[in-house]
Amino acid sequence: MRRMRAVVCGVVLSAALAVTPAAAQDQQQSLDEAERMAMDAIARMMDALGLFIDSIPQYEAPEVLPNGDIIIRRIHPESDSGPELQDGEEPEVDETAT
Repeated sequence: MRRMRAVVCGVVLSAALAVTPAAAQDQQQSLDEAERMAMDAIARMMDALGLFIDSIPQYEAPEVLPNGDIIIRRIHPESDSGPELQDGEEPEVDETAT
């Protein structure tokens, strides 16, 4: 009986040791996959952040006129030339009342 118990314990221990490298390899593959997914998510977030920053209007330095008015001009991107105007049509002007 004692010999049988020793044999069973030996078989169980051998099986556990044989499975351990495979489990460690699976765990390493899971960690590698998680790292790849995290890096992909970070890259996408950085791209989204770049697009967000590009969409924020850019402004020139404030300019103080002799009459005391302060003008802060918006910098228009080179690629955006604005709407096409037809002959005789005037551009729209945004005015604010103070």
